[in-house]
Amino acid sequence: MWNERAHGALRVLGRDDVLRGNEAVERALAELDALIGAAPGARWVIDAQAFAALNSEHIATLIRIVRRVSLAGGRVALHQPGEFVRSVLQSLRLVKILPIVDDLAHAERQLA
Repeated sequence: MWNERAHGALRVLGRDDVLRGNEAVERALAELDALIGAAPGARWVIDAQAFAALNSEHIATLIRIVRRVSLAGGRVALHQPGEFVRSVLQSLRLVKILPIVDDLAHAERQLA
């Protein structure tokens, strides 16, 4: 389950667990989609440490979420993804549409 907290104008979503396995990630992304869908125009920061790995379907789901939020005037960033997830997103050049931030002050500047 995702936990939401406010950090200034940002809405930060985090988890207490690390998601392992496709089914766990798919359930978490569906929950994430529902949470963000309730306020698509907001500025969201997703604690990406919860994702041990992402496959192509998971990445496609994230991109759909980001596009929907962007069309509604919102923004999304990933906070501190693990090295594997970070390298995959960077190698696919997805950080242009789904920026990676290492702290919330950087997130505030990036999503302004």
